[in-house]
Amino acid sequence: MGNALSNFTTRVYNLTLSSFNGALDAADVMADFEKLELQSYSSAHCRGTINNVFVVDGDDLGQELNILISDKPDTTPPVLGTEGAAVTITDADATTILGVYNIPVANYTDLVSSQVAKPDVSAPIPFNVARNYLYIGVQGITGGATTTSGLTLRFTVTIEN
Repeated sequence: MGNALSNFTTRVYNLTLSSFNGALDAADVMADFEKLELQSYSSAHCRGTINNVFVVDGDDLGQELNILISDKPDTTPPVLGTEGAAVTITDADATTILGVYNIPVANYTDLVSSQVAKPDVSAPIPFNVARNYLYIGVQGITGGATTTSGLTLRFTVTIEN
């Protein structure tokens, strides 16, 4: 048995979602899965932990959200459903979900023309993927108005190099 030595790097990744522009019903798809690019020293493998997510709501809407993390192992993203409609994820895509961060309405801090929020519980989500990205999707729990680029997610991620 040999000794293994690993280095860890913590980075913040911003993902501004191309979300639905219009009114959502409760539990509709706000943003279908999009790629979150990660930096790793290996182009063929990436292992680490999502430590936290922070929501920047540039539209000042303050809606309850579910942020879903997927490690689907190919270059075709999973499908949460059509943006602005009910969730229609397949069983196969659902099995690739590593975890969900819920952002309740009560967790938003109003900054006059925008709002920021953190999850109620911020449990780390480990991942081990054969490429340098994860997929992120968002379900709007409370419904209401949305715009195409008013939501930015800030992920704090530790990568094992």
